[in-house]
Amino acid sequence: MANEDQLSILKQGVKIWNEWWEENPKVEIDLRRVNLSEARLTEADFREADLHQTMLVSTGLFVANLSGADTRGEGGSSSRNYVLR
Repeated sequence: MANEDQLSILKQGVKIWNEWWEENPKVEIDLRRVNLSEARLTEADFREADLHQTMLVSTGLFVANLSGADTRGEGGSSSRNYVLR
């Protein structure tokens, strides 16, 4: 399941997320099973993030950094999904 603290930071916006990530580069990013559908995450840094079973339908990821991110199994129907609002 997703890390609630990290999800809370992401909900504050991409700028805040990227600043936090730069200050905490050794933290393992866990956003598993989060519903990011239709979220605007332009330029978000998700390097090496665990996005397993995360819904990314129509998500704005223009220039987002997903290098090394685990995006397997997007939209797992049996998972608990958190919605980014």
